[in-house]
Amino acid sequence: MGIACIGLDYHKGDLELRGKVAFTESRYRENYARFLTSSGILGCIILSTCNRTELYFHYDSEAGGVDCIRKQFNADFNLTVDEAEKFFVYDNERAIRHLFNVAAGLESMVIGEDQILNQVKDAQTRAIELKAADSVLNRVFRDAITCAKEIKTHTCMSQNKTSIASIAVDLAEKQLQGLENKKVLLIGIGEISRIAMKHLYSKGIGQIYLANRSLDRSSLMLEEFPAVQLVAFDERYDFLGEVDAVFSATGAPHTVLKLEAFRQHNRNKQILLIDMAVPRDIEAAIGELENVTLYDIDHFTYISEYSFEKRQKLVSEAEKMVDGGVEKLMQWLEDLYIRELLSKVDSFVDDQATEHAEALLYKLEYGERLMRAEAKDYALQLTGRMLKKMVLKIKEMPQNEGTQYARMLQELLQ
Repeated sequence: MGIACIGLDYHKGDLELRGKVAFTESRYRENYARFLTSSGILGCIILSTCNRTELYFHYDSEAGGVDCIRKQFNADFNLTVDEAEKFFVYDNERAIRHLFNVAAGLESMVIGEDQILNQVKDAQTRAIELKAADSVLNRVFRDAITCAKEIKTHTCMSQNKTSIASIAVDLAEKQLQGLENKKVLLIGIGEISRIAMKHLYSKGIGQIYLANRSLDRSSLMLEEFPAVQLVAFDERYDFLGEVDAVFSATGAPHTVLKLEAFRQHNRNKQILLIDMAVPRDIEAAIGELENVTLYDIDHFTYISEYSFEKRQKLVSEAEKMVDGGVEKLMQWLEDLYIRELLSKVDSFVDDQATEHAEALLYKLEYGERLMRAEAKDYALQLTGRMLKKMVLKIKEMPQNEGTQYARMLQELLQ
């Protein structure tokens, strides 16, 4: 048994590739269904955000497992050889440590950002709802989430909260030389949009127009931001000649602002476009127009590097807490492995002892009924004590040595 992670993040995957392997709602259901019918896969949780796509598995190493999944994933997303090579594969402790770091925001473009923790929680919840996460993966994710919460509580990591959305708003404020009395069009109503809206208002924005496919869902935003003006999604282009900036963060699998329609409605007005979506919301060719300044999510990297320098001292403290959480979880997994091995030993012993006891009892054809039962019980107790003693001895060994012997014993019991 093992835990593995197959993933791609902003370190090795550019925006185009991350967009190609981003999960839509329909893809979650389809891929979970296929993964869970793959040989050796016991559970799966998919984490897909603007900066990463990562697949976590609990697998049986003797039944194919992760190699089969990787081939299937490559085929599902039509990855080239070069694209597939950009994905990392982490196993057991390294995979678990990576998840802990991700949940705590230590692997984020913006070190210590808060949004990723909610995304990890949502990934686990979705997997549970789709019956994809088994008890072991649920424990792994639960411990990672708990550790991340403790890091945010006991360190200063959560002070001066920064996110992709807040960086985008700061960027707009700089580019537009202030946001007072400025007008913006915000496309999409997800968490990124909500955070962006909050920061826009804190900067004194003049007017926000909110466009989304569902006006009913958009209206929920009015409870928190009553000054927002809702517009029909089909009318989004009509505001391009009026606003100073456009922020877009939808979950659409295709672009929502296209070059030709943009040209017709913008009328060469100077405008700032900030695309916070993966895959892209705004057609890249629009950024080549003379009157347009376009930033996508990968343009935020240089700002995140500055943020990293500011927070470097906090990272070492957080990493120590991750070390403790990972060590505790690895011990639980090791104990679980031993318990599973003990269960196999019990079954093996019972089968072997029963078989030999029955053979003996046939020979004791004239033995008393009580003596026959006692002979059978004795055989079970004797062999059970012998084999369990071996397993408990293995548990006392150093982890690497004990795991090696445990696997050898498991092979002997096949």
